Amino acid sequence: MFVYNNSGLGTSKWGISIIHNMINVLVADDSAFMRLAIDKMLSRDPEFNVIGFCSNGEEVLEKLKTLQPDVLTLDIEMPKMNGLEVLDKIMKTRPIPILMVSSLTVEGAEETIKALELGAVDVVAKPGSFVSLKITDIFEELSRKIKAAAKAKVYQKPLTLQIHNPKLKFLAERIKERAERIAKEINLKDYKPLINIPTQQSEEILESFDFTPELIILGISTGGPISLQKIIPELPADLPCGVIIAQHMPLGFTKTLSQRLDFTSKIEVKEAEDGDVIKPGRVLVAPSGFQTRVKKRFVGYSIQVTDETEKNYLYKPCIDILLSSAAEMYKNKVLGIIMTGMGNDGSKGALEINKAGGKIFAQSEDSCVVSSMPAAVIKAGVADKIYSLEQMSKAIIQL
Repeated sequence: MFVYNNSGLGTSKWGISIIHNMINVLVADDSAFMRLAIDKMLSRDPEFNVIGFCSNGEEVLEKLKTLQPDVLTLDIEMPKMNGLEVLDKIMKTRPIPILMVSSLTVEGAEETIKALELGAVDVVAKPGSFVSLKITDIFEELSRKIKAAAKAKVYQKPLTLQIHNPKLKFLAERIKERAERIAKEINLKDYKPLINIPTQQSEEILESFDFTPELIILGISTGGPISLQKIIPELPADLPCGVIIAQHMPLGFTKTLSQRLDFTSKIEVKEAEDGDVIKPGRVLVAPSGFQTRVKKRFVGYSIQVTDETEKNYLYKPCIDILLSSAAEMYKNKVLGIIMTGMGNDGSKGALEINKAGGKIFAQSEDSCVVSSMPAAVIKAGVADKIYSLEQMSKAIIQL
């Protein structure tokens, strides 16, 4: 490998390299210190190539006209145009994988969840104080998430047209059908329509499934917040079983996620606390930074939340740990659902559910932002059913 690196604070890095398949990264942050810190972190891995820096939102949009990054790291608080505004414009015009780099504050968490709902792939939390920032503090997480983001599927959100004139609607539908047919003929991968035309369709009936769970565990990671918004709000308030969500997120973000889900849902959603009772009509979100297990009570079951800082877990919460404890307590009355995410967390726990006689649903790989997690479960042969993101809430309710 030969790399010529001439980088400076707030300036572009120009590299000549004979390595193929490098991940080109554009860094956007209003802090010169943070831009330099990210540059130094990524320079430790030969797989990364920082192709430019931006100090404000307008500069991001301008540089995207000429640069073609594989991943954009985007700060939320920036002058001229903030990260949310930039993200919204990019996802509507020229979608690319975007990783939010957000501060560890309550306000930062709220805005970051909004960013994930707008289509950002993932988030890395940066410390509130740069004085204590060490390169090694967030390098592993940043590196892992950029590599996952580079593989993520991102799509331009389709424009939904409400057409009342029957002739115009007929014409629009024919144009949409022709575009889809051409895409299929030329084998255009990942085709997504730019125009949505709502139609009156009958309720989808999925294949019947003779199983009634008493507990549903939903394990999810990269692409989780936007996916959960398409499932949890669809669940009825009187869902006759408890639900626990294990979402990989930085410390402090699951509380905001649970609050936003609760606001948009009919069913109760809250961040789980140690001792919370698992009951029908309640969704508990495992808190980030801790391990969550299912525990037996004198009557029924509850949540056990432990710190376990002495143990070197890659994920907190760990889906495998939660699923395994649920299988031990609920035996054959557990439904485990493994959805979009990087890695294979959940595959070992899914095997325990399977051994206990419970059931496993996996999200279809083509509907995932990153498909590694459900793919691992499918490959292991323990997925009883495979559903798309759009079908998943219907499949839960139909049980």
